Amino acid sequence: MRNKPLPETVLLDKVFSRLSAELPKAWRLEGPRLAGESRRGAYAWRDATDFESEGIVDAWVDLIAGEERATFAIEVRENFEPRDAMRVLLAFERTTQQRALVRESAEPSPLRMLVTRFLSRRSQDLLTSSGWSFADSTGNARMVCERPALFLKLTGSERDPAPEARPLRSIKGPVAGRIIRELIDRKPPYGVRELAFRSATSAAMASRVVALLEREAIVDKDGRGPILRVDWRALLERWAQEYSVLGTNRTERFLALRGRGPMLEKLKQTKLRYAITGALAAEAMRSVASSPMSVLYTDDVPAMARELELEPMKSPANVTLVQPFDDMNYLRKRELDGLWYAAPSQVAADLLGGGDRDPQIARAVMSWMEENEHAWRT
Repeated sequence: MRNKPLPETVLLDKVFSRLSAELPKAWRLEGPRLAGESRRGAYAWRDATDFESEGIVDAWVDLIAGEERATFAIEVRENFEPRDAMRVLLAFERTTQQRALVRESAEPSPLRMLVTRFLSRRSQDLLTSSGWSFADSTGNARMVCERPALFLKLTGSERDPAPEARPLRSIKGPVAGRIIRELIDRKPPYGVRELAFRSATSAAMASRVVALLEREAIVDKDGRGPILRVDWRALLERWAQEYSVLGTNRTERFLALRGRGPMLEKLKQTKLRYAITGALAAEAMRSVASSPMSVLYTDDVPAMARELELEPMKSPANVTLVQPFDDMNYLRKRELDGLWYAAPSQVAADLLGGGDRDPQIARAVMSWMEENEHAWRT
């Protein structure tokens, strides 16, 4: 963990200087002290060598508020990707459990904290869900402690200011979208070539997308073998960071003068290809209450507007017609009560990238998807 491009001392000083400035008055941070120096300060963690010998603690910091004090064991990484999280978390937990068995100590374990150059949103989510505190040099930070009681959350950069050269950094665009839909909609195991065939893309592109998602701990792959696991919820959330139904596709807003009911009756009679998405599709899954806005995919926006007797209107509008950027948006559409709806995975992605209550509705859709996976995932 030594000899990193950014020295540990520089990274630690930068991070903890900012955290110190955000603490309540009369609170302070003592340290950071590098591993091996923990017994030199006024306060020494009794079993520090247990953690240092495992190579999973690089420094120690004490949070002090009056008579209360808490110790944070810090892992320092120059670079940290989501796929690193499980190894780091498990190594710390293993040492903590061994310490408890051997020492039978009543002394609480140190709090866990990761310090690195940059943490993506996915990395932050994984660390948070495991109870870790963290901080990066761009200003993202979360520091949590029960005694003394502290919850400190800071927001920094959402993008790596100095990313390493990588074959693929984005999952934006129709080709990546088709691969993502296949990963979400089909249960593994399957190989990259099968994934490419089913998504009508090249094996090279499928491999690059999978490699990116492996780094982000969303996909697990058996070396050069098949894909073994896909965290489809995390993949939907990640895709929504770069894809939005209104921002990626061509859209026009209209007013259905006679209301939704007559419009849907006309929609049942049309010969034009379409798929309902958004909150109206979520309502069909009985996931959430109705929304006044109807969102429809269609290949021919003017023709659909004429058939449904829609009036062009920016505000107040209650219908959005979307000309999709790719046939992917129609993939695995479903017929319910004479109407065609986009696949649940597409509906969830469209809602996650929307505004107002859409992300909240998306999570209700994903809960329905978890409970009814047999109905949409093959």
